[in-house]
Amino acid sequence: AVFFAKMNALLEERESGTQAKPEVNAANPALRSAEDSQRRMALMRLLGTAAPVVYIWSLPLLHLTGFAHKCTNWPDCDGTGPSVSSFICTPQATGAMAATFFYPCLHMWLNVQQTPQCWAYLTLIGFQFWFGMFLVLPVEYVPDFHAFAVNNFCLCGLLHYGIVSKQCAARRLYRCGSMLALGVVSYMGVFVLVVISSLNKNVLFSVRWLFFIFEASGLSSMAVFPMLWYAEHPDMVDTGFFSSNSFVSRSTAHSQPEQVAMAVVALP
Repeated sequence: AVFFAKMNALLEERESGTQAKPEVNAANPALRSAEDSQRRMALMRLLGTAAPVVYIWSLPLLHLTGFAHKCTNWPDCDGTGPSVSSFICTPQATGAMAATFFYPCLHMWLNVQQTPQCWAYLTLIGFQFWFGMFLVLPVEYVPDFHAFAVNNFCLCGLLHYGIVSKQCAARRLYRCGSMLALGVVSYMGVFVLVVISSLNKNVLFSVRWLFFIFEASGLSSMAVFPMLWYAEHPDMVDTGFFSSNSFVSRSTAHSQPEQVAMAVVALP
């Protein structure tokens, strides 16, 4: 009898606890407002990450409308086949490239503030400079300078991601590592295809779009990586967002769950 009485008391206590939670949430407008802000922030980050990826992979379609550039000897394009560099050789396509990559570049600068590595800053400065040169020097007019800028911004970007990966939170390390690996493979693929094309331009005619696939994959990985990364803090718990500041203390997360939602409002 004592055993059944204790079981009934436990069941009643559990039921009363589950019923009290909605009342607490309903009586806390600040928490509801914070949760709404959290959803809006998640949507904005998702759109900011998807914009450059969608734009890059839609360039083959945009060239049909005249928005993107079409090379003179299409689709051979100097032996390498169609490329992102060739597609963006119009004012509007170059501007759209810069606009869509603004959000990932912004988060690269926000993320680097979470790491004490001096080389992380230097490689990011190099990436930002050479990425600008990549846009300023069109491949159709100055191909050698353009290739030099592409090689440098890719190297600086991969080095930067490799350096900040050391401070990446364990929960995100696999995802960030996957993006970094994709970037390295894409860079190596572009390099090999350029070498093959310089030796014999007829070799790549049967795989004309392979060069574009490597380019687009590498740029996509560079755009996604900053949104997945955040610094490792042993006393912090991840709130599930892409930002490097998307964490609160574990004690706060357990004792004051409403602060988890409120912390999101203060995210950059």
